[in-house]
Amino acid sequence: MKYCSKCGTELVDEAVVCVKCGCAVGSLGNEPEVKKKNAVALLGFILSFFFSIPGLILGIIGLVQSKKLKDGKGFSIAAICISAFSIICFIIMMVIVVAASVNDYNAAMA
Repeated sequence: MKYCSKCGTELVDEAVVCVKCGCAVGSLGNEPEVKKKNAVALLGFILSFFFSIPGLILGIIGLVQSKKLKDGKGFSIAAICISAFSIICFIIMMVIVVAASVNDYNAAMA
């Protein structure tokens, strides 16, 4: 059963107008409107701390979806930033490790 939003009269489900006050009955608001959440943005944010590349990919997908859903833009941007920072740190670390190992190899050969 649904109810009139103006006077509260109980109505049959097929009613188009209220029989008591004549108010048009459409979506009465007694069913809560479900707002879609951007789960991809949140998942990308969480993954960005542990797995940089999947976090980055899901962050970008979440950012694209946030324009349509109007939700999750902050999580998406944070996922992209954290993932990019992690990838850059990993590259810098690898350069340092390779340079150190090349230096050790050259010292051993001398």
